Amino acid sequence: MIELALLATLLVTFPATDAMSATPHLPLTPAADSTLVCVASRPTASPLDTVEVRAFADSVAPARRYRWTTTGGEIVAGDSAARWTLERAGLGVYTATAELEGAVPAVRCSVRIVVVPPRGHMGGTLRARAYLAPDQREEPGYAVYSYLLFGAPPDSASSGRYRLAIAEFVRLSQDIDAFHAAQRRDRGTFNMSYMPVARAVREPHPDSVLKYYDYATAQVLLRRLPGTTAAGPYLVSVPGTPLSRLDALPSQSIVQDLSTVPGTVVAPWVRHFLNLATQERFGAGGSMKGFVLSLRTGIGVAALGLSDVTGSLVKWKETWGKLVTVQP
Repeated sequence: MIELALLATLLVTFPATDAMSATPHLPLTPAADSTLVCVASRPTASPLDTVEVRAFADSVAPARRYRWTTTGGEIVAGDSAARWTLERAGLGVYTATAELEGAVPAVRCSVRIVVVPPRGHMGGTLRARAYLAPDQREEPGYAVYSYLLFGAPPDSASSGRYRLAIAEFVRLSQDIDAFHAAQRRDRGTFNMSYMPVARAVREPHPDSVLKYYDYATAQVLLRRLPGTTAAGPYLVSVPGTPLSRLDALPSQSIVQDLSTVPGTVVAPWVRHFLNLATQERFGAGGSMKGFVLSLRTGIGVAALGLSDVTGSLVKWKETWGKLVTVQP
């Protein structure tokens, strides 16, 4: 099975780096070690779009049945997966919720989508705020700040991995911008993702972004991490204050080191991280610890395709602990 092959590759190729071995892991109690997470295929959509939503659980259990509800549009469910049609929804913010049937107490998860005008009807080009140019500072007021960082220019071995990570960031950057533009008043509950570039990016394309990536700034930011760092890619998330204004990682920061994961895993990992991080609400009962569990489930089950009814998830939980650290 492809999921077991991917997991086996991760287990074989992963060597613990100094940075990860120097950082204690956030302790997870057995009761908190499983979670249910809802994932949407994108954080924004137009009334012309159909969005795929899925519910994932990372505990080994018999087949599950879910009941889906939504605050707008129409949702056609097939247990854990559903298709959400937004044709009859006006512009605004809508939520889809999946509830596990028969669970006592109730077990549910939700995901929100921002419905925006169709592309080409935005009344102007959205500012590419996700690309952090030298004369640009992170916007204040977000609950979490995340960064896609590379520790050195690419060589023949890493250039493909870099481009895969950047391509996912570029593909989702307009959706991320639209999501935040529609919810500026609630920014204190959301994550904002950034990537440093050496010059302003007017029409982002993976090749141009890779060409103008700001490795000097990335190296400065990576020095905040404990221990030594490799080339990356790294996904670094810090609560409350932009990383550029800190001297060291604060408590509850999350570091994902993708330096050793197979190239086939990089793109789905970055894609699911950006989707989950954008849609997570940190100031509404959410926490960095809960986000880590959602990430592990979303990436393990959705990105890697690990079945939630196989023992491969047990191995994935062990591997995840080696690839991701949380500052205590």
